Amino acid sequence: MNSLYGVYQQEEAAGRGEQFAKKYLAMLEAGGTLRHKELLQPFGLDATDPDFWQAGLDVIAGYIKQLD
Repeated sequence: MNSLYGVYQQEEAAGRGEQFAKKYLAMLEAGGTLRHKELLQPFGLDATDPDFWQAGLDVIAGYIKQLD
């Protein structure tokens, strides 16, 4: 879920961290009753899109840069 964390970082930087938190809590409250597509939709994410996976890799790349 690094891609989701990337969305969090963007939302937080834009001053919308509270809105993200509400969506995240709603996702957790779903308790596995929804499929991943429905869970990610409020965040504008689509796990079938290669950009979703690239965003997750970008988060990891950022961690690696911090270590250098």
